[in-house]
Amino acid sequence: MTNKRQGFSKRVPRRKRFERLCVSLILLIVTIVGIRIASTSGASVVEIPPLLSESGPSTFRIVIDPGHGGKDPGATGSSGAFEKEYNLAMAQRVYQLLEQDPMFEVKMTREDDQFVELEERAAIANEWNADALVSIHGNTYEDPAVSGTETLYYHNESIPLARTLQKEIIAALGLRDRGIKQQQLVILSRSEVPAVIVEMGYLTNPGEEELLLSSDGQALGATAIYEGLKNYFSH
Repeated sequence: MTNKRQGFSKRVPRRKRFERLCVSLILLIVTIVGIRIASTSGASVVEIPPLLSESGPSTFRIVIDPGHGGKDPGATGSSGAFEKEYNLAMAQRVYQLLEQDPMFEVKMTREDDQFVELEERAAIANEWNADALVSIHGNTYEDPAVSGTETLYYHNESIPLARTLQKEIIAALGLRDRGIKQQQLVILSRSEVPAVIVEMGYLTNPGEEELLLSSDGQALGATAIYEGLKNYFSH
């Protein structure tokens, strides 16, 4: 009888084994999901760091739209240059900056002198599930003295993006700040993502056209859009 009891006492009951298994599983789950467990002894704290990253999305999808193109030349500048050519040149510079930054994935609505319907431009951003759509334009007016930069939006969710880009471009180019304006334009109203049209300056203003068409002016403008997007997605 004594031997049987001693043999029985060395065996672990099933219930205790089950409890130990449960505890082990709980500890494993806690470690995987990254919950920090702290046990204090006096002034000391022991922490189990998370094994999984707690960071958000690693990249943001940006669609850059060079306004007009193909059979639609857009505005004609004071020198006779077409807006569609300026828009594409500026968009390509922005594309290159974004493409080099791992923070972004970038796509263009057109890469050469082709005509793209306005609805299709918005659809590209919607179908790609982009995080932002930026359409680049040069402005026009019959009075060559009219000048300045403005950014257009339609949906209220696009206001923060419009404000951020407007601020950066004004600081970079130093042109008159015409502010942000709500406009019911196709590419803006059909977009299901934050979308803006950036009117960099007036091509019909000789001084502004000279700046916008220059290599230095385009470098400043493209960098401003790039920095604006970085600031927007960093907050």
